[in-house]
Amino acid sequence: KSHLSSLNHPQINQFIQYLERHIQLDGEQHSVLAYQMVELLAETEGDWLIISESARRALSARIEFWDSIAIQIEKLPSS
Repeated sequence: KSHLSSLNHPQINQFIQYLERHIQLDGEQHSVLAYQMVELLAETEGDWLIISESARRALSARIEFWDSIAIQIEKLPSS
């Protein structure tokens, strides 16, 4: 956050606010609901294998997504 804040760019400041709110929701609501959903749906070892592989793919996609955002942020002109 401190690196992003130091850019002092209006769009980056809005982006930081969005991320802070998103993190808050994830911690308070989304993670709890996700755990409950998995507990309800996962009945067999095969289910857990599917869940594990899906989680790995989702994490890889998120890494690629955030790496792309970092590249775009680095391209922004300084204010």
